[in-house]
Amino acid sequence: MMADSNLTDKLQKFCSNMTELEQMATNFSNYYFEQMEEPDNDDNVWNKLDTNITFVYANTSIYWLYLLLKETDLTGEHPIKEEITRVRKYMNDYIQIKRDQPTLNIRIAKNMIRNALWDPSNNIAKTDNHDKRKLDVDNNNHTKTKKYK
Repeated sequence: MMADSNLTDKLQKFCSNMTELEQMATNFSNYYFEQMEEPDNDDNVWNKLDTNITFVYANTSIYWLYLLLKETDLTGEHPIKEEITRVRKYMNDYIQIKRDQPTLNIRIAKNMIRNALWDPSNNIAKTDNHDKRKLDVDNNNHTKTKKYK
């Protein structure tokens, strides 16, 4: 009697998990098709690639689980193993490309632009003010005094 209730509980849990998996697959499929309908541009190419790889990997994994539930022998050379290996390789390549992708350091780019647009006549006026300040300090005419405690 206890084994029947335990089996019933496991089957109910399995059924609820399958329903949840089906809902997640539906949501992800809708997201996938929305992503694929968008035009290719610089902003969403990486998102589309990521979505494609994730979609293929998820479908392959779900098919693997389906074969396990049907008690298919997957220990030998099965085409699904080759497919999962191929998708993992593409995933790793994608991650490597994404990691090695050059990034823009905004602070350095701003400095480079500012220095490339340097105007010598503009710099002379700044230097003159700086020199006057330096002379005032050298002659003990401090314009700002510091108070020390």
